[in-house]
Amino acid sequence: MNKLDFESFKASHPIKEVALQLGLSFRGNCGHCFKHEDKHPSLVYMPDYNRFECKACSVKGDAIDLVRMVKGIGFQEAIQFLDPSMVFTSENITHDTAQNYLPSRLLSPEILHKFNIRIENNRVVIPTPTGNKYRIFGCDAKFIQDPGTTASIIKTSLPNKEIILCEGELDAIKVYQETGYSVWSGTAGAKTFKREWVKEFENTEKIYICYDNDVTGREGAEEVISILGSERCFKIILPSHIKDATEFFQMGGTAEEFKNLIQTAKPCKSSILDLINETSSTAFQIPLGFKLIDEKVKFEAGNAYLIGGCEKSGKSAFCMNIANNLLINKYKISYVNTEFTQIDFLNRMTGINKDIPYSLIDLNQKKEYASEFRDYLLYSGVGQDEIEFELLFENIKRHIKSGVKVIFFDNVTTFANNPPPSIEGWKEQSRIMDQLNKLAKEKNIIIFVVLHTKNIPIDSQIMSKIKNIIASNNPSKIFDDTITVMGKPTNADLYGGLRIASQFSGTILIWRPF
Repeated sequence: MNKLDFESFKASHPIKEVALQLGLSFRGNCGHCFKHEDKHPSLVYMPDYNRFECKACSVKGDAIDLVRMVKGIGFQEAIQFLDPSMVFTSENITHDTAQNYLPSRLLSPEILHKFNIRIENNRVVIPTPTGNKYRIFGCDAKFIQDPGTTASIIKTSLPNKEIILCEGELDAIKVYQETGYSVWSGTAGAKTFKREWVKEFENTEKIYICYDNDVTGREGAEEVISILGSERCFKIILPSHIKDATEFFQMGGTAEEFKNLIQTAKPCKSSILDLINETSSTAFQIPLGFKLIDEKVKFEAGNAYLIGGCEKSGKSAFCMNIANNLLINKYKISYVNTEFTQIDFLNRMTGINKDIPYSLIDLNQKKEYASEFRDYLLYSGVGQDEIEFELLFENIKRHIKSGVKVIFFDNVTTFANNPPPSIEGWKEQSRIMDQLNKLAKEKNIIIFVVLHTKNIPIDSQIMSKIKNIIASNNPSKIFDDTITVMGKPTNADLYGGLRIASQFSGTILIWRPF
């Protein structure tokens, strides 16, 4: 088997069979997650894609990932668990000495000589433009350098119209050895690329980014792309289980296979077609749980929606019913509450879920509800945080990182009524609405934002009611029976009016006439 033929390897190990092999139980395509205490099955197996994903903690992957995570072993061990006949060579070397480490990099004697890479005193010497850098062994630190050595660029060749940019010097040299292309690297690792280096790429038309396949590497690549310009940058996509360019070749990859990765590198500035494909692949819709609305309206990712109505019209109850429907369907949501007490919020959510008046909810019912949905409902607001928008906004972003796709912000009017000193309420509200709207688009999520409308009493009907009471010769009932009749709200009645409504993808107005 070609050591890099991962797709064929994974296809020969169906995800549900691997789960059984690991002792994981499931019913249908759902089971309990192995990563966290999971009272309700959250782990979904997707045989059609040969992958798994936990809808609660967002852990996901393929058959190899499943073995690695469940057994707590490395990539090689996971491969050998699935196929004991697999034998690894270069990666089995213990890199506790320079004599072991340097051969594992698979650099030819000619290349080592060309770049003057050598072993001295159990250290691998890597010359850089500003001094020597050393790969050391036997201590926590991996690299040291000569005094006065500063971050610079190692170039395997002179500037070219096309350059491959790697994260590490030895990776760059290895790719140069295998392909003959111009390959450069910074000498200080990921996230250290200097803006003054841009002039080195002045005449370069295409830059292929091949940073390490880990969080730091991906973040470093994004920094480089922003500095060098996305219009000429392309990402080389390594196989998911390959850490860096050198490991690609250590695992049996050939020069031709790497060149194919270059040819299929992903443009960092997407074409319109790419944008459509990317948007389609991450698009999703949610059911609100209200049959008539769900039949008529689609609520889609990347959008923010307004829920408007006058005070006490049922806006929060409407949102909580939507939230309850999503929780039942295993959506992970975030609810930001700026009005109710924390206990009142929990009472109301529990009452909606159990179809019991919230005033009758007891402690055990609340505990049962909180336990059932603790992995799906993330809360922020009254009773937990200061009611300051910036703090709540940071919490929302943390919730999104944990896998939240739907957010309820109840209620923005709180900030319009209590703006910071010297800022008008409508300006503060507009700023907040703008940030929430942008966040929905940037993170491809759905946000429901609650906002008050103006009170619209209809005086003629009120007077008619009073007149009828007086005519009944019982005027004291005015104080018992007088009611306010509210007019039907429009977008113009929202706090902020039509301008606020125009910022959002849609508005649901709730009318409670009496």
